[in-house]
Amino acid sequence: MKLSLSLMSLMLILTIVPPVFSQEKVSGRIVENVKNDKIPLPYANVYWQGTTTGSVSDENGQFKLNRIPGNNTLIASYVGYINDTIILKSGQKKVEVVLQPGSELAEVEIKQRMAGTFISSIKPIKTEVITTAGLTKLACCNLSESFENNATVDVGFSDAVTGAKQIQMLGLAGVYSQLMVENIPFTRGLGAAFGLTYIPGTWMESIQVSKGSSSVINGFESMTGQINAEFRKPFDMDRFYLNLYGNNEGRLELNSHASHVFAEDKWSTAVLAHVSGQFKRIDMNDDGFLDQPLSRQLNLSNRWSYEKHGVTESKFGINFLYDERNGGQLMNLQTKEAIEQGKYVIDLVTKRVQIYDKTGFVFPGLENTSLGLIFSGLYHDQQSVFGPRDYNA
Repeated sequence: MKLSLSLMSLMLILTIVPPVFSQEKVSGRIVENVKNDKIPLPYANVYWQGTTTGSVSDENGQFKLNRIPGNNTLIASYVGYINDTIILKSGQKKVEVVLQPGSELAEVEIKQRMAGTFISSIKPIKTEVITTAGLTKLACCNLSESFENNATVDVGFSDAVTGAKQIQMLGLAGVYSQLMVENIPFTRGLGAAFGLTYIPGTWMESIQVSKGSSSVINGFESMTGQINAEFRKPFDMDRFYLNLYGNNEGRLELNSHASHVFAEDKWSTAVLAHVSGQFKRIDMNDDGFLDQPLSRQLNLSNRWSYEKHGVTESKFGINFLYDERNGGQLMNLQTKEAIEQGKYVIDLVTKRVQIYDKTGFVFPGLENTSLGLIFSGLYHDQQSVFGPRDYNA
């Protein structure tokens, strides 16, 4: 009887013990060592050697894994790191695994030539984008001269005596097209006649052209289309840039940019300067009228950018412009002399000061919710003489 009870007890123990051991768990943490500081590695793989039984660490690098009887070898792996093999001691239930970064591949540099123009695939309105590569194909000089190799937009003289230019899209001219700078209306009212010449070519990063009435989201002017010029950003510009241009027709131009990104990387600023002039008198048909006006232009801009990712972003600045044009019967006379002799003379002096701000806010607690504010204030003074009449505004 005692022998039977002993045998039954032994059989019961042998039946119960393996399941008990199989339920034992091993827990631990997978980390990397960065400057003597242990950083958790989330979603690392941990498994028993020779099996498919394993687990994945959580966002804090922690993991738990059921023991396998007779297997004390644990393997930890993580993308970009060398696999580590840990042999657990008898009864060990906790472990910390420190993975070492794997050897890196040699750097591969991929170069691609940027297309001069392309159709944007992310905007709902069909938009043609003229890139920096497209703008560099033209040596000169402002926005009005940036479409000479582009069939989308026609730019021509509306008045050769004053040098005024206009845009033509879908067969309609000037007033039916809208010109914007970074989604802020730029040429309205008095600035419409010469606005295309107020944007230097070296200031622009790209130009977006939208055609058709679907582009009226930013104003009623864009019945036939919209042109938006994007300027170079202070945080993505050359520290210093200098450009000189001249030609045999007396056109001279100087462009200079300087930018600075502050230590905290949230603030950046840039100063852009443009000086140009037409100094040679040209009269190819000998009618006494200049074929194009003499001109002098000074254009300055100070741009600021503030970015706190996920919270707010702001871009603001101030622009100043001085533009002077002299045309008419000035082939052999100065402006004052021609007026005194009763010649037909055109004299235009324009001064513009613009202050603008674009600020956007993101609300982390409200998904897909943001608020944007756009402000622009403009002072425009124009003193002009057309023959015997003065026009001041």
